[in-house]
Amino acid sequence: SFLLHLHLFFFFKQKTAYEIGVRLVGSEMCIRDRDKEQKVTVDEAISRYIQAGEGALSPTTIRGYETMRKHRFPGLMSRDVHTITRLDVQRAVSDEAKKVSAKTIKNAYGLLTAVLKDYGVDVSGVKLPQRVKRQKQYLTVEEVVKLIDCAVGDPCELPIVMAVWLGMRRSEICGLYW
Repeated sequence: SFLLHLHLFFFFKQKTAYEIGVRLVGSEMCIRDRDKEQKVTVDEAISRYIQAGEGALSPTTIRGYETMRKHRFPGLMSRDVHTITRLDVQRAVSDEAKKVSAKTIKNAYGLLTAVLKDYGVDVSGVKLPQRVKRQKQYLTVEEVVKLIDCAVGDPCELPIVMAVWLGMRRSEICGLYW
C-alpha cells in the first residue's frame, strides 16, 4: 500500500494537470491498468479503439480503420498487445511493403502505434518505406494522332479532343454543361 502511494505520488508529480486530465478522460491509463492481467489481442485492441472514438471519428475514418484491422499486419493481429516489440512491428512493416504502397503502410502504422500506446507499448522508431514517385507517361505525337483518328464519329470524340488539345482532366470535362 505504501509503495502504491509512493508510486502514485511520483507519477502525479511528473505529469501536468492537463496531461493527467487527458489521460484519465482519454482511457489510456484505464485501459493500461485494467488489461495488463488479461490477454488482449491487437485485433481486439483496435476494435476497442474504434469503438471508443465512434462519436468523434467520421464514418470514413472508421471504415478505413476497419479495413486496416482486417487487412494490414495479419501476423500481429492475434498477438497479445503486451508482447509486441519494435522488431515485430518492423518485420510486419517490411512484409507489408512488398504488397501495398508506402502511404497505406504509413496509415496502418499510425493506427497501430496509437492503439499500442494506449496499452503502454512504445514501438516508435520503426523505419517506414519511402514513397516512390511514379514517372508520368505521355502520349507521343503519333499516338495522339492515332487516338484522335480512332475517336472520329464516336460520342467520346469531343471529350478526347478537349483532353488532348486543352489539357483538361476527365473530371473537368465531365463537369462541363452543354
